[in-house]
Amino acid sequence: MIIGIDPSLTNTAVCIGTGVHEGEFEIKTFSSKNNGDTVSKRIDRYDALVADITDFVKRDEPISGIFIEGYAFGARDPQNKLGEFGGILRYYLVDVAEVYEVAPQRLKKFVCGKGGKGATKNAMGANVVKKWGHVFDSDDEVDAFGLFALGLYVMNRNQEAPTQPMREVVQAIRERM
Repeated sequence: MIIGIDPSLTNTAVCIGTGVHEGEFEIKTFSSKNNGDTVSKRIDRYDALVADITDFVKRDEPISGIFIEGYAFGARDPQNKLGEFGGILRYYLVDVAEVYEVAPQRLKKFVCGKGGKGATKNAMGANVVKKWGHVFDSDDEVDAFGLFALGLYVMNRNQEAPTQPMREVVQAIRERM
């Protein structure tokens, strides 16, 4: 069982399963609303969101690996609250299975064949459709599925990724394991 997670305070998408074909995976989005900006209100929000996510992923144990999108350090939006949430989420996930962070650029390279500005959200969705035949409701779900598909290749050493950029990303992650 592999898990892919695209963490977000508003919509965290989680993809869990054993394969990329219909019926072999499940994808779910967990949403939360800002209840206030005090520390206690923020922590209450994070706790509720993390509890929902960990309850969802723990039901299918054992888990071989959790692949979570890393922080976008160059993002223009304030990242402090996402960092708080991301830290708390990772804290609880490491008790479920080994957690592997995937840099946003690596995820883009795996799905689109290139990172950077050429791998837009639209390109990500289009490449998921092209490679795996799935259409998702949101960019968050596209990213979670991409992380999940990447995790399948990383954990299954008997299956080689079909393209050179995909193999490079898989190898880079394996080298950090």
